[in-house]
Order: sequence, then structure tokens, then C-alpha cells
Amino acid sequence: MSIETVVTEIPDTAKDIRLNFSNLLQDQVSGLTEQQIKAIIYAVAISVVPSNAIKTLMASFEEELDESLVRGAHVASGLMSMNNIYYRFVHLGNDHELSAMNPGLRMQGMRTHGIDETLFELMSLAISAINGCGMCIQAHIKTLKAQGAELQTIQMSAKIAAVLNAMNQVNFKK
Repeated sequence: MSIETVVTEIPDTAKDIRLNFSNLLQDQVSGLTEQQIKAIIYAVAISVVPSNAIKTLMASFEEELDESLVRGAHVASGLMSMNNIYYRFVHLGNDHELSAMNPGLRMQGMRTHGIDETLFELMSLAISAINGCGMCIQAHIKTLKAQGAELQTIQMSAKIAAVLNAMNQVNFKK
């Protein structure tokens, strides 16, 4: 099944989601390339329990994306799956002593992912949005701004997360 088939199979009850996904792929505002957008989509897709539609997107994007982008997406997904849970716990625990502790979690992949730093941060931000870690979202936005990312670029990461999450929830049978 192709990406176009996935998009056309999104039912009319989810027309907004279908149009939003198509708009993500045709974006002219964020400053991101098509490959960068697909890499962020791929990173989000591997971070959720994927529906068949998301699995199709993943398979298609794996063929299209450079091997380093696929690897970087997997690194971002793995690290954010760990960090988002830990830092959401710290944030929601609201305990000063606990938040001052060293997490003691290995995070070497943050430095050795092998892709553009800004793209890795955008992937991490999108995954953090899916996982609902406010502390991580704030940290990624701060890092992206320090790297010179435009607000539209940062927003695009969140839009990708939102649309992919919605696509993953859609009942394709109606």
C-alpha cells in the first residue's frame, strides 16, 4: 500500500485529518525539506503502537529515507521513550530533592545519533509531544531556539505529532 492509498483510505469522518496529513507533506512554511518532514513523521510513527496505516507509512519512508535518518529516528524514539517517562515523573512528582538528583540514565545517543542536531531535536520534540512530557517539550523548544530554529519549524514538529497521533486513532473502516 502506498502513502497515497493510506491517505485516500482515511474516511470522510476524518477528512480534516486526511487533509492535514496531505498538507504536512506539501508544507511550504516550516522551512523543512520533504526528507526532514518524512524523517520526523517516521520518528513519531516508530514511537507509537502503530496501526496498519502507520505501519504502511513507516515501510514506505524506510525505503525513501537515508539510512542515517532511519537510525537517527530510532535513536530519538528509544531515548525519548525512556526520558519522557523519567522526566514526566520528575515533573509531576514536583519534589525539589528528586528533581535535583542525577537521573543515572545513559543517554549517549543524544550525542552520537549521526544526523543534523536540529532535526534530531525536532524528532525528539515531536515524540515528547506524543508522550506528553512537558519538561522535555520545554527543553527541546529551548534548544531549538538556541540553534536558531524558526517558530514555524518548531510548530511543524508538533503538528506532525498531532496529525500522526490522530491518524493512528482513525477507524479506517468507516
